[in-house]
Amino acid sequence: MTKGSGILLNPYKFILPVVLLISYRVMIDIIYVIYLQSKWEYMGFYLDINNSKLLVSYLLFIIIVLIAQFLNKGLSSLIIFSLLLFYYTPISCLYPYMNLNNKYIIISTLAFVIMIVYNLNFSSRKKVMNFSSLNRDNVNTFHLKPYAFILAWFIVIFSMIILTIYNYQNISIANVLNLQNVYEVRSNLIYPLGTNYLYSWSTKVILPVFIYMYYVNNQKTKLTLTVFIQVWFYLLTGHKLILFAVLIVLVVIKFNRYIFNNNSIKNLLILVNASLVFSIIEIIVNSNSVIVDYLLRRALYVPALLTNYYQDYTQLTGFRYWKDSLFGRVLGVEDEILPSYSIGELYLGKSTTNAVTGFLGSEYLNLGFLGVLFAVIFIIFLVKIINIYEAKIGQEIIFISMIGPLYTLWNSALLTSILTGGIIIALFLLSKIKLKTKNDI
Repeated sequence: MTKGSGILLNPYKFILPVVLLISYRVMIDIIYVIYLQSKWEYMGFYLDINNSKLLVSYLLFIIIVLIAQFLNKGLSSLIIFSLLLFYYTPISCLYPYMNLNNKYIIISTLAFVIMIVYNLNFSSRKKVMNFSSLNRDNVNTFHLKPYAFILAWFIVIFSMIILTIYNYQNISIANVLNLQNVYEVRSNLIYPLGTNYLYSWSTKVILPVFIYMYYVNNQKTKLTLTVFIQVWFYLLTGHKLILFAVLIVLVVIKFNRYIFNNNSIKNLLILVNASLVFSIIEIIVNSNSVIVDYLLRRALYVPALLTNYYQDYTQLTGFRYWKDSLFGRVLGVEDEILPSYSIGELYLGKSTTNAVTGFLGSEYLNLGFLGVLFAVIFIIFLVKIINIYEAKIGQEIIFISMIGPLYTLWNSALLTSILTGGIIIALFLLSKIKLKTKNDI
């Protein structure tokens, strides 16, 4: 095999990620069994272990893990691995411990096998490059085409002004500084004139990209102003993802060499394993875990649980054929009560709960496995586009622009991820960014 084929010939490089992935799965199981299922039982978590399903889930998980070791290096593989870690693994955990339907694990496993296998087919053809490899010492600067720059800032300024006019009276510094009280701020939010889309694009994609660009370009005044606008959006809305986006930019700036290199997946696995070890220590010492309650529960276990609810709800109501999406609203066939609220009332006991979930659940509700397959094809197409941009402008700015939208893939419907989630605006910006060096001057 050639060095660039993506095959990991070094036994250490092959075995270590496998061991880390299996240990990650084991700790996800331990946390669920000893802590989460009892403390958060009112949300629908429970313990009903099926030993046969436990064996099957580990067998399928190990097979996927082994196949995934042959992914080529690069941001596309990091994306697939992230979905495997944060979406598929919790699903494989809940399947045996909640004794869920076999369809739940079969559909999820098939979706991820298709994504991984397809990535094996094309990823080795592209030369992957990070920012450092693109002559960073040769004074690289990012430039956005003028019309794209104007459009992006129009979106930001318009949404900021409109949201401020309609929501300034609800600003509460005390509430937004206390992460437990931010939901009170969100409950009073008003999004007029399409600002639900524009605000999401601004805070998840546009402003994080500009923060990174201005840092690289050493434009300190513009950098300060952009950070201030991002913080102002948080004061207005209380959405923690806004602060998370800024944190991601800082992490990329400070730890670039650890994230974007040949060991990026191994480093990610070490980080998440360390977080889980710390969480288990928290549980043992304090009978409580801040990390689990405020981060892992919402990011990992809840999407997996809601995926099951969506598949179960489909058996009761039949397929939705995307009538609840933007297409349904345009065509006038959308129901008065969205399925996400119906599911919130039926399974969580609250009619006001908007129980949204990722593509394995939402797209199954739309068209069963075919709906899930459409989502998988889109993700494959998205990864292929990312591979193309990666060699032109580096991994870092792509990572920053895409991490917010990609998070919505396992927390929202596919069309929501594309539109409200910001995938479409991220692809637009990436297509208009150019990296310049001294050689271009």
